[in-house]
This record gives sequence, structure tokens and C-alpha cells, in this order.
Amino acid sequence: MKIVDSNVAFSASHEFIQRHERHQSLVVQGKGQAKQEISNDEPAENTMPAEAAVQVSLSGATPGNSSTGPVMAPAIPETEKPEADLNMRILKLLFEKIFGHPIRIMDPARLQEQAPAEATGGGQEAGPGQEEAGWGIAYDFSESHYEYEAATFSAQGVIRTADGREIDFSVELAMSREFATSKEIHLRAGDALKDPLVVNFDAEAARLTRTTFAFDIDADGRPDQISFVGPGSGFLALDRNGDGTVNDGSELFGALDGDGFRELAAHDSDGNGWIDENDPVYDRLRIWTRDSNGNSRLLALGAGGIGAIYLGHVDTPFALKDDSGAFQGQVRSSGIFLGEDGRVGTIQQLDLVA
Repeated sequence: MKIVDSNVAFSASHEFIQRHERHQSLVVQGKGQAKQEISNDEPAENTMPAEAAVQVSLSGATPGNSSTGPVMAPAIPETEKPEADLNMRILKLLFEKIFGHPIRIMDPARLQEQAPAEATGGGQEAGPGQEEAGWGIAYDFSESHYEYEAATFSAQGVIRTADGREIDFSVELAMSREFATSKEIHLRAGDALKDPLVVNFDAEAARLTRTTFAFDIDADGRPDQISFVGPGSGFLALDRNGDGTVNDGSELFGALDGDGFRELAAHDSDGNGWIDENDPVYDRLRIWTRDSNGNSRLLALGAGGIGAIYLGHVDTPFALKDDSGAFQGQVRSSGIFLGEDGRVGTIQQLDLVA
């Protein structure tokens, strides 16, 4: 083939987006002391859409005489990723040396569902027989990285050959890729974070109010300042002395020993994995709510449309923060309840900062 004449035009575009976010918070609290919060919420490092386009027209030229440089987005500095695993191991060893207590790290990648049979604890009554450490630490770390890249190329033109042919052509090429990754680490130590069960009878998930109120959640005779759950949710309570009010954390599930589902499972008298009308405790359980004026109300399960509470649950760590980003608490695990009308709702255990 011999080329007599040609008219060729190129066009190309390139787009690259990169976003990296990292959030860290550390809450330290001693018994009877105000909590101390340290946060390091790095703003998102965004590489805005970098679009580059070029058009080149080549008329009456042979490929050997003309060329175009590559179309490239501006150089993007590489984000240094934190050595989160190593940092957590160091932090764990440090805290264990300081406080002389073992601590645990919850990794969402290893979440395992806890069956109702495991939650029953052999049918033993759960009680607050654990000695309090008198301090508490909550560390939360999250990191996410996102990349998107796309490039297009097109060529069109007319080519005339020596044998009289005229070739009109158009070629298009598109390439794209997308990548996202995320990681979360949550560390809890001590006993200053309390873990009451919350029933979301008219809400999808638990939320915490920004305002706090005085309540003796650890039943030590001294009031603590805690947040309450938002509208549509309430703390699951057992009015043990029948006085029509929740006096302290001993009448909640999980506020003293940190395992509300296990405490509740101790009342599963027929061992079917549910708290239902077969269990004597069902009629004594209440949902503790508060209105916007701070007035308390105890709602019976039946009045709230709740027919049965499933004792199985799974770890669902999720940080609860207010509008300014201040740490309020942590969702620890989630389960379900069955409504009298057949609907299914959620029940959650919260790590509540007191």
C-alpha cells in the first residue's frame, strides 16, 4: 500500500480522581473524672478531577514526520499510608504496661455471629460480679482510599492511496479503572464505657442526643453524665423493684458487666433463643424513653408492638459522634426483634461514654 495523501485528527482525554481520608480519636476517662478526648481527623486529601484533552490535525504528512506527546494528568503526590497494624500493637502493649490489665482489639474483618446458644452462657444468671477497673479508654481509627482513572482516545480522517482508494475512518478507545479500600480499628479497655441494650422500636438504628443528663449508670451511688438515645429508640430496662422508674444501671442490660445480650439471655426460661411471652420476664421488660423536655416514660414491650427479642447478635462496631465530630459512644453489636405485626426491627448494644 502506498499513501498519496492523508488528513488525520487525534483527540484524547484523561481524568484522575484520588481521595484519601483518615480519622483517629482517643477518649480517656478515669472514674469520677471528666473524659479527655484527642482527635486527629485529617481532612480528605482530594485530587480533583484532572482533565486533559488534546487535538492534533495532521494533513499531508507521513507518520514519521509528526508526533504528539502523551496526554498526562498533573503529577499527584503519593499519600503515605499509616502503619496501622504496627501502631495498634505498640499501643496495645503500652496500655497493658501502664494499667496492668489485658485489653482487646475488635477487628471488623473478623466479625463472627454469636449464636443464641452461646449467648445464654449455660443459662446462668448474669450479674455485676466483676470488679471495676475505674478507668476507660476508647480508640477508633478509620482510613479509606479511593481512586478513579479514565482515558479516551479517538482518531478520524481520510486517507488516499496510490491505487485510487479513499478511506474514511474513525477509531475510538476508552479505558477506565476504579479502586476503593477501607480499614477500621476499634480498641476498648477498662470499664468507663458502659454497654446498655437499646431497642429501636420506631427507628432504623440508635442515635445519641447531644445533650447529656445525670444518671447513675454504673450503680455506684454517684450520678454520671451520659447521652440518651434519640427519638424512636429506648433503653431496654427491667424495673426490678417495681417503683415505675429506672433508678440506676442495675435495671438496664449490659450497663454493669458490658454484655447486655448475655444478661438478657439468662431470662430465656424455655431456651428457644428468644425472649417472648413464654418467658416470665417478658411482661416485666420496659423500653425507657425520654421526650425533648427530659420526661421519662417506661413502655411495655407489647405496647411498643414488640412480640419477641432474638438473643443472637453480631458485632457491628460503629462510632457515634455529634455534628461537631465529638465522640459520644460506639455501637458494639446488633440483633433483631419481631413485632406483633410481623415487622422486624433492630436491637443494639452501645458502648456509652459515662
